[in-house]
Amino acid sequence: MAAEMGKRLLAEVEEVGLDEILHTLRLRHNPDPQYFNLPTLDRLLHTANPTESNQPQTQPNLELTSHHPGSGTTAFLTHLIALALLPTHHGGKSACVALLDTDSTFSASRLAQQLRQHLPPSEPASTIETALTHLHVFRPQSLPSLISTIASLPTYLLTKPHPSTHRALAFIALDSATAFNWQARAADEDRLFAEQHPQTQATPPTAPPPAQPTLATALKTATAALAAPLVYTTHSPPATGIRPTLRLALKRNPVRPFPPTYSVTEALREAGDRQRAVEGSGWEARAIEQREGRGRGFGFMISEGGIKLIIDGER
Repeated sequence: MAAEMGKRLLAEVEEVGLDEILHTLRLRHNPDPQYFNLPTLDRLLHTANPTESNQPQTQPNLELTSHHPGSGTTAFLTHLIALALLPTHHGGKSACVALLDTDSTFSASRLAQQLRQHLPPSEPASTIETALTHLHVFRPQSLPSLISTIASLPTYLLTKPHPSTHRALAFIALDSATAFNWQARAADEDRLFAEQHPQTQATPPTAPPPAQPTLATALKTATAALAAPLVYTTHSPPATGIRPTLRLALKRNPVRPFPPTYSVTEALREAGDRQRAVEGSGWEARAIEQREGRGRGFGFMISEGGIKLIIDGER
């Protein structure tokens, strides 16, 4: 009878993994994690992906998308990186960031300006220099190289000596996820041609898996292994295979053009006023393809000193 009771009690024991236990502890300590130290953005993420104690933890994927150049995606990403690298007593996370700069648009001087904007004038330059050492920049030159670099991130960050071994990883940044779309399309076309014309091949090659789903799989594996969010930029059309938790569409606010009846003289006379209007028009970021938070967002300004957010009309 005692043996039967023991079996019955053992059958009632629920087996859980260490990751589930750690997830529950994190939720008790911080039920609403601040992913980017940007309350407006973090609220949008929580709306898109509410945290539940009985569900395994998944890190959010934030997509910054735009249809035109100059829409502010790289500048906004630089702002998020600055908030991650800054010391906690200056509003940062004292963390590190892994940046995959496939577009070769990252500017260290621009990031330094953004960092300076968050610091008091008396803060020594060494604070900025220290922050910059915790940004790890990778510049893969092809889609296979990008996928390989992403796959190596856990090994590099968790086992190799580097300046950020004592810091948590704030997020993985990819600027942009669509940089090698043309390579993916070319590979797909070559594979399709080989399938349709097998007689032209001495030995029909084994078709590799589609390139973009492989990129998405590599990112999913890396973010899970490093317990870090993903922030990536795209340009229309995205077609990356990555499923975003939140997709923000960024664009510059339009400025009314000169009336068609204006003469050249009138346009030149008002050129200064128009330039000031363009500089003050600002940018906006709006949530799209999101059931609860669709249409929500915020405005921001980009100046020589960096980005400043506009929340509810306040700058």
